[in-house]
Amino acid sequence: MAYPGETRAFHHAETLTLGIYHATDSWPRDLGEDLATQLRLMAPAISDCLLDGCSWQGPAARSSWQTALRLLERLADGVDRADRLGLLDPESTLEILEAQSGAMIEILALLEGLPRAREIEETLPLAA
Repeated sequence: MAYPGETRAFHHAETLTLGIYHATDSWPRDLGEDLATQLRLMAPAISDCLLDGCSWQGPAARSSWQTALRLLERLADGVDRADRLGLLDPESTLEILEAQSGAMIEILALLEGLPRAREIEETLPLAA
């Protein structure tokens, strides 16, 4: 069963993916093809990491969600580069940034609620 924070994070990630695909659809091939490909590969990978995290508990979930955060950071760099190149209109930029920040906030909240690996080890009974 998915928790509300997981569902919200996934919703933001899916909105982000749709925003990336919509924004990059009209980019000129000669100017932004490589960047569009990078962004289009990264966006659904974020959702995949979130789903992986929902499938696991403890350190495995933490690892998947941390990977999603790293991908969100890399995506932000790509969006920033696209904005500097003039490839994004203000409305698309706002939609992407809202979804990205929403996903990031939800993932950080999920990570905060998970016990860290060290805390788990400390609560495990010692082998006799």
